[in-house]
Amino acid sequence: MEIQHFKWLRTHSAPYNLSSSGMILLEPSSIEEMGRPGDVIDIIRNAYGAEDNGVMLVHGTQEGNFLALAAMRGKIDSVAIQVPEYEPIRVLPGFLGIKTVEISDAFQVPPHGLLFLSNPNNPTGSFIGEKALFELEEALERRGSYAVLDSIFLDFVNKSPRLWFRNMIFTLSTSKFYTMNGVKVGWVIGDPAILREMSGISDLISPGPLDLEAKYAAILVSNREWVRNRNLSIIRGNREELMGSIKELKSVELSYVPDMPIAFAKPSCGLSGMELANKLLSRGVMVVPGEYFGLRQGIRIGLGSINREIAGIGLSIIRDVIKECDGP
Repeated sequence: MEIQHFKWLRTHSAPYNLSSSGMILLEPSSIEEMGRPGDVIDIIRNAYGAEDNGVMLVHGTQEGNFLALAAMRGKIDSVAIQVPEYEPIRVLPGFLGIKTVEISDAFQVPPHGLLFLSNPNNPTGSFIGEKALFELEEALERRGSYAVLDSIFLDFVNKSPRLWFRNMIFTLSTSKFYTMNGVKVGWVIGDPAILREMSGISDLISPGPLDLEAKYAAILVSNREWVRNRNLSIIRGNREELMGSIKELKSVELSYVPDMPIAFAKPSCGLSGMELANKLLSRGVMVVPGEYFGLRQGIRIGLGSINREIAGIGLSIIRDVIKECDGP
């Protein structure tokens, strides 16, 4: 199985690269200067309000998602997914041989099913807030259902998330909010019984040490407020460039949630997402086509991994290409 989204990122490049959903990289040496690491499990548990024995380290969010679905296979009849959605989330259930059903609302998860989604959503940024999560928890318990929420963007939109919910698994990592250069580690928060089953599977397929990565995660999560301020200083400048470039284009439907590092722009000029993305590549700008999220139209634009000068030039090119598509 090949993830087309990842293939697109590996096989294309451009001077104005707005395809990343992460942040400008933090160097390990600069992280070490923030302080000494404590116990990473305790730090994560306290930071996210997790239950005792409710935290597990993994190599990344994708591994956490895989382990969660693999552990739940015998407990569920199907996996419910909404579109648009990140490609690895859409294809993972089928890879594991689990029936997939498409729903239009998270509360439509069927009895004995599993809701699987990115929250906040990749690419639109929409998300289920804490109050709605409590309501979802009650709905899942009534139906004998579960949820796996890829929460890798959560820290961008929630300053102090509390993740203590029954029948739910939350997967996070250092790939987005805590983007590190050359080092990645993830963590899973959720029902201790499910985590025990996930840990057993992990021991079979991915038992490698995480000591070095965990050290950096402990320091970063301990300094979450500093990381947040640093990230938002980058994102907000690029968001201003985005709004300035897009506001005059009446043909564009823009999905953006503060303070996310991504936006989704959907022009109505007739070009598919792939056609628009390829046209932009020919002008030196790289974005991600909507097709990789299950949409024919639209492009995802990254706002966190480039400086404001690069973002401004890239976004002005996007504006000009859409203007040309719109015609006089």
